[in-house]
Amino acid sequence: MSAFLPAFSATNPRFFKVIVEETSFIKLKIPPKFMMKYGDYISNSVCLKLPSGCQWEVELTKRDGEAWFEKGWPEFSKFYSLDYGHFLVFTYKGNSMFEVCICDRTLTETEYPITRDVSYGEDDNSIEIFDDSTHSPKTREKCPSPSSRPPKRKRKVSPSNEVEMKERDDEGFSTSSEKATALERAKGFKSENPFIMITMQPHYIHRHTLNIRASFVKSFAKQKRQVVKLHVGDRSWSACLDVSSIYHTAKITIGWRAFAKKNHLRVGDVCIFEVMEVNDLVMKVHIFRLD
Repeated sequence: MSAFLPAFSATNPRFFKVIVEETSFIKLKIPPKFMMKYGDYISNSVCLKLPSGCQWEVELTKRDGEAWFEKGWPEFSKFYSLDYGHFLVFTYKGNSMFEVCICDRTLTETEYPITRDVSYGEDDNSIEIFDDSTHSPKTREKCPSPSSRPPKRKRKVSPSNEVEMKERDDEGFSTSSEKATALERAKGFKSENPFIMITMQPHYIHRHTLNIRASFVKSFAKQKRQVVKLHVGDRSWSACLDVSSIYHTAKITIGWRAFAKKNHLRVGDVCIFEVMEVNDLVMKVHIFRLD
């Protein structure tokens, strides 16, 4: 039997990466062997194409025999809510284009948002009103999607604040009037404790993370990862609060999906997270439902 067996070479070569370290949110290193074989054919500006059809331009940095996605990668990472344990498959299609598939910790492909938001450290088109110790609500600024989108209606919530409202569609968005009602009821909440108000969006309900404004969390977060107890009535759930000083984000990760499911959270519900204890972090969650 010959010592040399015929080998098959894929028409579209691919490599995969697992998010295991914090720097992967800032830049992503490409396997050296992949670059040795194909690096000469890849320019310094590459296109990352998602199954949703969205395309992202990311710069490829090459130095000392190594290469990594850098400029544009933090925005990509933030937009698709990449987290520790996420598994990414990059398929090279030629002409400096990669098709990218993203799987979560269960090795199941994630859902892909199709709109972009320029708010640093937050997810896509979510509607959030934040309150800090001064309890002054703020709204997030939006930017147009790179692809065509139907026009949105805007509804005044207060003389100094506007939030964008969407009509209900097949994905479960609530109507403007329903959201306004839930928000108005939530805005009546008062407490001497610091709290933050977040309106639930599809990616908060169906995915494993909830983004929280880092400036709110940094006043009481003691470490990069800590356990947080989420109380609703007399029930309690444990979750992880991850804070990144490099990426300037804060997320409730492990445990969030179970909390959302057990409390039957729906798109458009408004949740207020009230900080009750700081040393052993406890948040009381007040849920204002659409109906």
